[in-house]
Amino acid sequence: MSPFSEQSPATYENSNIVFYEVETIGDAYMVASGLPVANGDRHAAEISNMALDILSAVGTFKMRHMPDLPVRIRIGLHSGPCVAGVVGLTMPRYCLFGDTVTTASRMESTGMLYRIHVHNSTVKILLDLKAGYKVQLRGRTDLKGKGGTEETYWLIGKDNFEKPLPVPPEFKKGQMAHGLQMEEIARSAQEINKDFKRLLQNAVKKISTIRTVIQITMVDDNNVMMHHH
Repeated sequence: MSPFSEQSPATYENSNIVFYEVETIGDAYMVASGLPVANGDRHAAEISNMALDILSAVGTFKMRHMPDLPVRIRIGLHSGPCVAGVVGLTMPRYCLFGDTVTTASRMESTGMLYRIHVHNSTVKILLDLKAGYKVQLRGRTDLKGKGGTEETYWLIGKDNFEKPLPVPPEFKKGQMAHGLQMEEIARSAQEINKDFKRLLQNAVKKISTIRTVIQITMVDDNNVMMHHH
């Protein structure tokens, strides 16, 4: 696990907030609240609070091996019923199934960098809680497999939430809405190539510094002279 895992639900293990870490698929991380023990409408608030905390942490997070390359993240939230159960005999695992799980995944994949994409179902709960959550209408979003568009929002903050949030990039017409742009990929590749060359040069210098060259000079058939440099 990378150091960024410190910002996972384990951050809240000493509080009254309970999360269930569902699974990690590739670079995607799924977490749920309100199960296996139901908690009323608290699930929407707890997940939203966690999303804000993680987004804030990303703004200052540095990868040790590539500190100049920013960490990119998208977050998607959705609320609704689901089916849960333990699956498997050799490696039993508590799994979630249903449209709610699929929609949460779609919310993430159709989101944008440094934004928390929230479905209307979650926004309704947050507003009913009257806890100061700040949302911004995104509009109608095409969610693959849902048979049309649905109204979605951005979660942009909360009253008394004072941690800084990264500023989402502005996209020009025709640009990708999420992920790395092609020019960013090329620029990142160039930086990685420079870093590799720098590391290689440093390694060669170190090897040159510590290496010992042994010259063997044959004095006669029975004697060998060694010169160490």
